[in-house]
Amino acid sequence: FPVTIQFFIKGIEKGISANVKIYTIEGKLIQTEIAEENKSMDISGLAKGLYIIHINNSTYRFVKM
Repeated sequence: FPVTIQFFIKGIEKGISANVKIYTIEGKLIQTEIAEENKSMDISGLAKGLYIIHINNSTYRFVKM
């Protein structure tokens, strides 16, 4: 069975949308979505590794294991 891995984004205000972009550690844009309150993103297609995520004007890092 295929496994779906979800990345949950919390903290987006109700009625507000956020631009979400995921980059490789090398800076290549690989996924983009418009997120709303408690939105999840399917990241099962990403290889294991370190990624950079931009949510509106904030930048974070996450590791897919």
